[in-house]
Amino acid sequence: MSDRISVALVGWRSSPGMRRVLISYGLFGMIEFSVWLAVLLYAYDIGGASLAGLAAVVQLVPAIILVPFLGGMGDRLPRVKALVLAYLVVAASTALVGCLLVLSAPPLLVLVGGMVVTTAISLVRPVHFSLLPGLAPDPASLVSGNSLSSCLDGITLFLGPVLAGLAAQTAGPWLVFAVGTAFGVAAALLCRGVTLVSPPEPPPDHRGMLREAVGGLVALWGNWAALTLVVIMGVRFVIEGAMDVMGVTFASTVLGGESSTAGVLVGATGAGMLAGAMAAATLARRQRLTSVVIGGGVLSGLAVAAVALLSSLAPVLLCVVIAGIGGSVLLVSGRTLLQRNVADDVLSRVFAVQEGTSMLGLAIGAALAPLLISAFGPAGAYVPLGLGIALLVLVAARWIRSLDATAELHLEEVALLAQVPALSVVPPFELESLAATATWLQLEAGEELEIHGRDERVLFVLQSGELEDVEGASARARKLGPGACFGDMELCTVRMERGTLRAATEARILMLGESKVKEALVGE
Repeated sequence: MSDRISVALVGWRSSPGMRRVLISYGLFGMIEFSVWLAVLLYAYDIGGASLAGLAAVVQLVPAIILVPFLGGMGDRLPRVKALVLAYLVVAASTALVGCLLVLSAPPLLVLVGGMVVTTAISLVRPVHFSLLPGLAPDPASLVSGNSLSSCLDGITLFLGPVLAGLAAQTAGPWLVFAVGTAFGVAAALLCRGVTLVSPPEPPPDHRGMLREAVGGLVALWGNWAALTLVVIMGVRFVIEGAMDVMGVTFASTVLGGESSTAGVLVGATGAGMLAGAMAAATLARRQRLTSVVIGGGVLSGLAVAAVALLSSLAPVLLCVVIAGIGGSVLLVSGRTLLQRNVADDVLSRVFAVQEGTSMLGLAIGAALAPLLISAFGPAGAYVPLGLGIALLVLVAARWIRSLDATAELHLEEVALLAQVPALSVVPPFELESLAATATWLQLEAGEELEIHGRDERVLFVLQSGELEDVEGASARARKLGPGACFGDMELCTVRMERGTLRAATEARILMLGESKVKEALVGE
């Protein structure tokens, strides 16, 4: 665990720009997840569960439509400027809604303002992740920056709703938007003047996310097992969208709590997702993943259904956390299974389809929640939602089970790369992408290995055998055994600026080029 923490902090220490951008991203996460709940609480107070569900859908639909066209802002503008502009747009939109709430504007105007805020928020994440490679002086820092960003997502997904519930209860939803405005301005100021420490990559041929998604659908067409898997992965977001609305109603009518209780209930999903992501990192390295995918989906559904049987906060929170854990396991293992079954040249487009499905799932869940509450009551609504999800996942198992048989496995390579401390924080599906590009080198006893003189820097991982340092290039490399990670890349545990190694015994070594590492980490 200490190795994983030290690796995650590499990016934090790598440059002042990286630190400022990560702090800004944490502030952004608080805005994103707090204003979402604040709008739901406002809508529920005025029109109950029906208006809360409508508010959620209204916020999501414009973002689903517009993000494919606006998401490439980071490729059309200098990326630092694009990120500053995105944060300022978020700050301006939250200020607008805050003013509308203070002035007691008509609810329709407030909900339209919430729609503008959600659309503005959707601009930030693509620009943030496209900027990280330019702030990272080496691949290790890029791994760390991506990892810390994901950790911030999980933390703020929990803290944002909790604090939003407290603020709405003590002063009203306007306070959430006022704080969001301050955070947005602070994020923009922090990013202003950030300089890149490595030259930016030339802008890609950005044909738009919409066209990419269409290409992903074409790639999936006819592969019904993979297409079914994408749909099942969307289940996790249907649950999330529904439980945000249902949680507000349940907290008020069943638990007898106020806005703070709703905030804790909604935020508990984030805590479960964070814990589930850690569990999934291990589970997703199994040879057969269908059972993991199905198990995660069924666990999530049953935990949701169990909420209907409870009437006190602590056990309800436990069920919500378990549902979040199951959802994370489903999503991470599902992405890994897709990675194993989809050709690399269309993989990014297939993942674009999966991302689009996630937003659609949120909207479907939010629209479904008021209908379920109306038909079954605030508590009973959890039963058809949870059991329906569990049944859907079980039915889909017969189609997606074939993916294990057709998967292109790199388990040996993944197991070895997972031992590298700098790669221990990489999600399983990205680690599998790296493993697919690695090559093996076999050395006989007495053969020598030149660390330098290649077209690019290389990371070596010794699987078996023993290597000796011939030239004394590194005190730590005098004798290397199985599991040793060495070479001239920053990711290497034993960094060698020069030198030659000799095989003391027959040795088998895995090699990974720096360009492939960067491609996998940037997601190109």
